[in-house]
Amino acid sequence: MGWDWAVAGISDDIPRTTGPECINYMTDRRRWMETILLSTLFIFIMHRSWQRLQPIKLPPLPEIQKPHSPTRLFFLIALSMIFGIEMGFKLSGQSMIFALNPCHVQSCLQIFLLAAKPTKTTTALFRIQMSNLNGPFLAFLFPEVEGRTYPFEQATYWIQHALLYIIPIYIIRSGAYTVEDLSEFHWSHIGTAFMLFYHFVLLSPLSIGTSHPTYSDIHD
Repeated sequence: MGWDWAVAGISDDIPRTTGPECINYMTDRRRWMETILLSTLFIFIMHRSWQRLQPIKLPPLPEIQKPHSPTRLFFLIALSMIFGIEMGFKLSGQSMIFALNPCHVQSCLQIFLLAAKPTKTTTALFRIQMSNLNGPFLAFLFPEVEGRTYPFEQATYWIQHALLYIIPIYIIRSGAYTVEDLSEFHWSHIGTAFMLFYHFVLLSPLSIGTSHPTYSDIHD
């Protein structure tokens, strides 16, 4: 089937991944209602917070123009390699749908931030992703590693999520990007609302589509 590469490797043998308890925990109608109502709320929060943002201050021009340090290149290569290995596991295990996991999206964003020069756009992206570091924190508290059976696959899980915390600390200390003042919460509102918006606009409809018999019968 056309979706085999994305979902064929997901089976009932892996706890909390698929099965009736995942598919039937609420009706599709309720899912769509929640998606529409909450997505509208998140758009309102992002729009309102964006209008109240303080201007972004960039580092001095010499800081922007200087070449990347060896440490920054090391983190760029390390995260790129770990992410590439992780995607290789997803392809070989026919579970590429998990590439949409928010932590994988955040890994892509951090790779871009490590490679890019400081601008107002990249600074905004950096501040937004800082508000979503609760994802790696939850991954450490509640690890989902039962389905990781390939050699080194569980290690990539821990290394990737550790780098998602180490890299922002390094970036801030290096002076490449700055964070907002402690009294300004608008960036936090935008970052949190955007991640929830991502869940409801992309992940929720995708879960509805892949739970239909057309896709779920590949596990029968």
